[in-house]
Formats: sequence, structure tokens, C-alpha cells
Amino acid sequence: MWARTRTRPAIGRLLAPLVALAAIALGALPGAASAAETTTEATNNLAFPVIWSDGVTLPLNGTFGSPVFDGATATTADGTTVWVQGDPLNVWQAASATATEPVNVSQVDWGDNLESKSWNIGQPVRVEVTLLENLTAPMTAFTMLSAGGTKNAEVFGATQATYDSSQADVYSGCARLTIQRLDISRTDPYLSQLTWDPALGQWVGPPHMIAAPIVNSGVWDAAGEGSFSSEINAPGNVIYGYNWQTSNLTAGDYRLTFSLDPNCPVATLNTFLTSETTVLTSTETETTTESAVTAAASSGSGSSGGGGTAVIDSTDNLSYMDVELGSPTYAAYVPVPANTVPPAISGSAVQGQTLSATTGTWENSPTGYAYQWQDCDASGALCGDITGATGASYTLTGADLGQAVRVVVTATNQTGSASAPSALSSVVVSPPSATAQPQGQQQQQRKTARITLQLHWLSATRARLTGSVEPRRDGQRLTIQLRTRTGWRTVATTGLRKQTTQRSQYTVTLSLAAGVYRAFMSGNATYMDSASKLMTVRGLVRLTVHVRRLDRHHVRLWGTAVPRHDGQRLMVQLRNGNRWRTVASVRLRRGAGTSSQFSVTLTNPRAGSYRLYLGGDRAHRASTSRTFRAG
Repeated sequence: MWARTRTRPAIGRLLAPLVALAAIALGALPGAASAAETTTEATNNLAFPVIWSDGVTLPLNGTFGSPVFDGATATTADGTTVWVQGDPLNVWQAASATATEPVNVSQVDWGDNLESKSWNIGQPVRVEVTLLENLTAPMTAFTMLSAGGTKNAEVFGATQATYDSSQADVYSGCARLTIQRLDISRTDPYLSQLTWDPALGQWVGPPHMIAAPIVNSGVWDAAGEGSFSSEINAPGNVIYGYNWQTSNLTAGDYRLTFSLDPNCPVATLNTFLTSETTVLTSTETETTTESAVTAAASSGSGSSGGGGTAVIDSTDNLSYMDVELGSPTYAAYVPVPANTVPPAISGSAVQGQTLSATTGTWENSPTGYAYQWQDCDASGALCGDITGATGASYTLTGADLGQAVRVVVTATNQTGSASAPSALSSVVVSPPSATAQPQGQQQQQRKTARITLQLHWLSATRARLTGSVEPRRDGQRLTIQLRTRTGWRTVATTGLRKQTTQRSQYTVTLSLAAGVYRAFMSGNATYMDSASKLMTVRGLVRLTVHVRRLDRHHVRLWGTAVPRHDGQRLMVQLRNGNRWRTVASVRLRRGAGTSSQFSVTLTNPRAGSYRLYLGGDRAHRASTSRTFRAG
């Protein structure tokens, strides 16, 4: 029978000799200490079996199979003699084992105090989580009883009797605790829009739904009293604990999240919550002494009701609970505006003509709209804002020639804002020239030069641009321009020279960054402003890779891709003669700042040269990393 659910005697009178031992009844241990590290000596003895799931252990008193009962004893309310936990002369140790296969957690046990009631501002809240695995072969445990006391002064002791337990605690060195204040009620259905970000170890979502973490700590970096840590508690179980100080907080609903972090620095994660993992509720453990002690210690503090209900999220390998702190009040949440019919533009795409925009149709009661006109290439890629074009209408200029135009409408309400673009206009062209003067004499017609632009790569960033201008304009200056958020910026200037009797030509060599370029010539009395078709230059993704041999058969690769390409598949390739063969792949996930990150383990990799390969998209060319050895 599992020790934590074993029915215990009621709390009895604490004997005088035990008062001095109360201070050592709950000795906290440093988190994620490996067996080879020097750590603070444990003060409590392991009484319940434990599985070291990630190969990371805690220091234990005594030796398994050789218990010593030479210290203080106490008598429980029913007259049973127990040897006091925490006395340095009383040393025992339940069975433990290091996992050789992935550990699928059977049950997650949150502290009963969190499940049973809400809390007042200023109360310290003890957050505890225990992981349990059902065993196929039993492991030895010691029978523990409570000798008395309340809360942290509770004293447990062993009866010397052992039993075969069908469950064991699970210890992972990759555990993380995150606490975030909800900006909306914990009962609001819109909370389903929150998503877990494993790179940040926190929940994210639409604006004004959840705040940044007030606690976000891995058990491996716990330091000092009150931090998230692991310990062997007074009943002899391996638990995770955190002393949550609430004096500087405001009333509200708070989300407590216990996650198993795949990016932990101390071990390779080997612990998982699955679709079969369940929550061990307080109703299943209410007969334990721990629950009785917690209830007695909490009596009269905090409001009744308001306790949290734990949830298992096996997809993200976590469990969370929303609890009430103080007496919060929340207004009904209004989502940010949502566009149902896109904005539309009307008017002729001719230089000098005015285009007008509608707002489109929006849900969730927008209170205002803003406009931003943009120039785009004909496909709608890499659009750029037109400086100062922020009204419901816009008059086309020479700078828009050769481009398609659209408007982006931003709708705002009390929660936030959202944007939606219109469809593209047709490509902006020059206006038709007048063919006659009032006197009936034919007016001289200004010409439009036809400019071509071609790209020839010389290296990863350096390129040669060539083209022609028809009709001939030998000696005229032509500029190469890059579109920016504030307009077109000249990046190179070159002179035209004769190519044929009808055309001039040009060549210019320069370094190119990703962006939209065009060739442009200013107009004069004979010619109008003229521009080539837009040319989109795609950038390179910078791939970094780190290589680490884990053992004889496994090599771990990890690194980043800049800029971010979250969700895109990254290939691991092995050189095969003059070709590259894909041997593994991994999807990029969100990293820090503007980067994506990845981690992949190769099993029995062949000796040879490897590289990473990322396919191109509309904004970036295909990219490769440096070559490296992995076999």
C-alpha cells in the first residue's frame, strides 16, 4: 500500500522532548545535485521509494538495508512508539533506483492546501508538487507515523516496519515552477487561447490575458530559503517545494505551472506526463496526517472555497493550477478586434490619382481605426510603409511607380489592437499625356523610359546589377534604390552608356542586404520619372551549431537560426561524395530575441562531414551551416 495514502492516527499531543527536534523536521535539500557533487547533508531520511528519472539524485542519509534506530523516540496518540525523523542518530533509507528508460509519470500530487481554499494577500503560500509512478515490481518503504505538531513543527517518525510499495516518487532534475497573474478570471473561457512557450517556460497569449512571470525558476538553480527546490520532507517523500510570499501582490487569480523543461542545463530530460497521467486530488489524500496538519494550520486563514483544480497538459509536459489570492473582481473580458471582411481600396492606380480606403468589417466593438498605406511588389511581398500616408485616402506619387499599393487598417478597443491589410491595387503607372493644347497645337509628349534590372550573385552578399534603358539616355545618371520604412534610399549611382542605337546600358557592383530594390531615373522636360520593376533580394539565415558526444552511440546537436524561422524544418545532412544526404531533421522552435533554436540527437552517426540545411522561402535563400564532424 502506498505510504502517503495510508490512514494515519489523528494528531496527538506533542511530547516535550520533541520540541527541540521540530526545527529539523523539514530539512530542505539543494535541487538537482548529482551523485558526484558535494552537497549539504540531508536532515530527513528517505522513507518512500524514489525513481531518479533523469540520472540526477539527491543526497541521502544512511545506507539502504542498514537502518539505525539509536536516537530520540516519541509516542503517538494511540501509544505507538516511533523513532523521530530528523534526529541524526536515527538513520534509515527506502529503496531508490536510476531509470534506464523514459519515465512516464502516473500521478501528479499538488499540495492539498492549494486544492482546498483561496488565500488572503500577505499569507505565505506553500506550493508543493510530488510526482508518482506505478511500479511493476514493488520497492521497499518504511512505515511513517505522525507524532504530533502542526505545520512546519510537525514531527514524523518510523516504526521500524517496512512494506512493499506499489508506487514510488519520481525525481527529475529538470522541473520548473512558473507563477503568473491572470489578467482575466480563471473561469473565463477565453483562457483557452493561452499557449505554453517552452523556450521561455511561461504562458503567452493575446494582450491583457496573462502577465509576465513573477516566479520562473528551475529546481537546478534554486538558491536560498524560499526558492523553488527539491527536498525530502518530514514524512520521508521526495517533493518539490516553494514558499510563495504574497505580501507585495494584488488580489487576483494566479496560474501555478509545474513543467518538465526540455532545455534544462543539468540533464537530458527523461520524465514525461502522458495522456494517462492523472491528478491525485485532495479527496484521495484527506485522511493523511499531512492533510490534517495543513487543515489545522490553515484554519481561520484565507477564505473558504476558491481552491484550484490541477490540470495535466501532456502535450507540453506540464501540470498547472489556477488559484485565487485575495478577493479579486474581473470585468468580462473583451477580445481584441477581429477582422471578418478585409479593408478595400477604390480609385485608379495612376500617378497623381487619389485612392480611398474602407475600414472593413470587425468584431469585438472597435473604438477607433488607424490607416497605413504601403508600397509592395506585384506579389505583395516585403511591403513597406509610405511615410506620412496615414489617412483614409492617399494620392499616388512618382515614388509609387512600378509598385502595387495597399492599405493596412488597425482597429483598437479597450483590450488591444489588430491589423488587417486590403487587397493590392494594380501596379501604379504614369498618367496619359495630353495630346493637344487649347490653341489646337499638338503639345510635346513627355516620354517614359523603360528600365530593366537583373541580378547576378558574385558571393553570399555581393552582387552585380545590370540592365538597360530604352530609349537611349547615354550619360544620364541612374540610381539603385532600397525601399525602407520611410521611403526609397539610394544605395548606388551609375552612368548610362551606349548599348545599341536604341538602348543605353549600365552595370554596378555592390553589397546587397535583404530587401526590395529598383532602378530609378528622375524625370526632366522630355522624360517622366521612370522606374524598373521591383526586385526582391532574399536574405541568408545564419545557422550556428554545437556538437557534443553524449556516449558511444549518441551525439547531440543544438544551435540557433537567425532570423527566426519557428516551425520550419531543419535538415541534418551527411556528405556523400559530391552530394549531401539528409539523415535527420528537426523543427525550429522559438528561441531568445530574433532567433529560433533546435536540439536533435543522432544515434550511431556514421563518420564523415555533416552540415545543417534550411530550405529557402519568399524572404530568404536556402542556407547551410559550417561543416562539422559528428561520427
